[in-house]
Amino acid sequence: MKSRRIWASLFDFFFLYLNVQFAKLLFAHSYEFEILVSVLIPVIAWVPYAYLLQRFFRQTFGQYLFGLERTVRGSDAHARRIYDWIFNTDVRSTSMRLPGWQAFFCLIANLALGLGLSTAAISQDLTLRKWKQKELVAFIPDTTNPATRTQILPLYYALAAIPDQHDGVPLQWSLPYERRSQSRQFLGKIVLKWNDELDASISFSGPLTFKRNVSTEQWRACLLRLAGCRGLRSELIKTYLKNLTDWGRLEELAWVEVSHPFLKPHESPRGILISGPIGNHSARRRTVFLLLNPNLSYQAITLDRPATQAGARAEDLFYQIISSIRVTSELAAPRTWIDGLLSQFRPAQHPSLAEVTQAQKLLLSKLTVNPDSPEPYYHLFKFTEIEYDLSLAQNELKRTASARKLFAVILSYAREVGMKGPQLAEIEQKVASTEKK
Repeated sequence: MKSRRIWASLFDFFFLYLNVQFAKLLFAHSYEFEILVSVLIPVIAWVPYAYLLQRFFRQTFGQYLFGLERTVRGSDAHARRIYDWIFNTDVRSTSMRLPGWQAFFCLIANLALGLGLSTAAISQDLTLRKWKQKELVAFIPDTTNPATRTQILPLYYALAAIPDQHDGVPLQWSLPYERRSQSRQFLGKIVLKWNDELDASISFSGPLTFKRNVSTEQWRACLLRLAGCRGLRSELIKTYLKNLTDWGRLEELAWVEVSHPFLKPHESPRGILISGPIGNHSARRRTVFLLLNPNLSYQAITLDRPATQAGARAEDLFYQIISSIRVTSELAAPRTWIDGLLSQFRPAQHPSLAEVTQAQKLLLSKLTVNPDSPEPYYHLFKFTEIEYDLSLAQNELKRTASARKLFAVILSYAREVGMKGPQLAEIEQKVASTEKK
């Protein structure tokens, strides 16, 4: 009987373990398999689990398979009180039980299912699994052809080819407000948007640093092997993925490299790609590329799009932009580049909306590499003022509302960089007058 008690207890434990793993796979939003939690929960829950089964059904599943039951000492009654169940019961054989080979088969099947679910959980652990490698072909734009309407723009520590339109639809730029701090002197992000019909956007976030000083080569070696460097991977998850609480199941995790024939290896874009549905539905998707810089910082380039054919074409543009990037470890060259583009820009005396969009694009690019100067904010305000007046006159209500929001963002940043005098007063007056409308 002693051996049957041991086998019954093992069956009950592994059955509980199987259910815990199944519940974690279904409901837990975690990308790390914690062996201590996975084993500790069944161990702690095993005693109340066994008591409740015997309290209401007289036997646990393991006891039924191996022909055992637990009764109050000296009687046939089963224990209803937990005190009796622990201190005042005897285990005895019953007449109803499965043949030995069937009970043993159930035990092995239970164990196999539990191990299978554990393997599935471990295979989803981003700190253990080997990420795939994805190589992209460099995109070299023809900037001399006016038909392509593509321009090389600085975006923090990167130079990228950005088109003015996609699939014949003009692309719009916006600047969300994110309060700056001593640890983050750059703009939070700038956003490239499609029209309302597509509802897609690519956001370019300012550089951040991980807690550990890890080179690009160390990241590559870490992610492209099975297990190992679990602490470094865990930091990536906790500092980035945990902030994206609306992720659904991650479908693609890859180390990305772009083979560029004209750039040095440290100038070619390399980084981490994460892709999957947003939330628990498949109507929208998100793809994030963490561009690793030689100065040990990273920039996030994020595509949010609908899961449609048009959205897939937006993703093509996303990869095209990544494939065109040239990485730099300092801001002198990007600043010189954008200053040259701004000096060549010659709008008409009364600019059109297309010229306003071009000016906003250049000025936002300027602000990604020189965020502390008040002058670009004031110029951005003046062109946004023209956009507001033109769109209001043409009854473009959505663009008018967008310009009104941008006024408030410019005012917040202007105060942060210390703008004073008539320029700040002019922006404040405009914000106050537009809020009344």
